[in-house]
Amino acid sequence: LVETLVWRTSHTIAEYVNGLPLVSNQRLTLLGDNFSLILSPAIASDTAEYSCLLNDRHSPEAIVDLLVQDVPDPPGRPLVVSFTSRSVDLSWAHSQDPRNAPVTNFIIETRIGENGDWEQEPPIHTKSSQAAHQVTGLQPFTVYSFRVIAVNKLGHSPPSKESYYFVTLREAPTGKPVTTIAHNTSATSVYISWKAPPPESILGEFLGYRITYRPRDYHTDDVKEIYIRDSTVEVRFSGTTKFDLPALLLGWRQPGVRPYDMIVAGGHGKGPKGV
Repeated sequence: LVETLVWRTSHTIAEYVNGLPLVSNQRLTLLGDNFSLILSPAIASDTAEYSCLLNDRHSPEAIVDLLVQDVPDPPGRPLVVSFTSRSVDLSWAHSQDPRNAPVTNFIIETRIGENGDWEQEPPIHTKSSQAAHQVTGLQPFTVYSFRVIAVNKLGHSPPSKESYYFVTLREAPTGKPVTTIAHNTSATSVYISWKAPPPESILGEFLGYRITYRPRDYHTDDVKEIYIRDSTVEVRFSGTTKFDLPALLLGWRQPGVRPYDMIVAGGHGKGPKGV
């Protein structure tokens, strides 16, 4: 005859007294017909040694070792350790609770811009449980942030807090201005215009253009430069010696004509790119 029954871990969690079941929380159910203890839903913190005591006995009638596994807690916020124009080194803290199943690897998600979509870039799956990774294949002078997901055999954790935003370093532009018009307006002046390079090829904060010119076949140190510190795509300048249009565009050398080599370059603090 069962008069009293107690289920315990480190403390009493359920008991049966005078025909009435008493439980410590709503997830527990004590069945009156066989005194089974049901946990629903079971969570990782339910992991413990459970003992069952009948009729105030000191020795348990049964001992159950329960191990409940679940997906891990989110990792810590990833920190930017160092970065270049094309890569970033990230580090983060492990999940505070792996939920009784070791973390096997991580998934790194990438956001471009402050309002970008986390699904815009394919996720990066690390190959170990090391809480650090170098992300490569980034674009120069671009805003990025990252978040990390821990993985164990039960599944994926919720994402971590996202990293603080940062901007990758600049590179010299890869795009080239394309000269559209170039002709002399007098014996000592010239007009030149060009098409701007594609914005995605600037790879930095655009500062303007540099026009370099020198007499062709003359001393290489005889170089002059003009800086245009805005997005203007045409310029008139004077102070050149005598030359004409065929010499400028085709490189012909004619008697009495001093032909010029000319370069138009667009750039920023990392340097120009010319044609």
